[in-house]
Amino acid sequence: MGIAWQQSMETGAPLLDAQHRSLVEHAAALVAAIEAGGERPVVERVLREFGDYSVRHFSVDEDCAERGSCPRWSGMALLGPN
Repeated sequence: MGIAWQQSMETGAPLLDAQHRSLVEHAAALVAAIEAGGERPVVERVLREFGDYSVRHFSVDEDCAERGSCPRWSGMALLGPN
């Protein structure tokens, strides 16, 4: 079961699209680690990375929703490094 970014997932907001793309990449890494039968420490690390990124991403999404609009941001400053 692979997970991959698809063009149909794009929102048109560059910042959000980049974040969503990264979120999908983190999810794909987690699925790959599990499917490969990765050692527990490896799966735990990938799960932690996915969880940490998800929390940061959805905090930005919630802030956007609370404001009632999501501007077409061009940078990644709100989320920080992948």
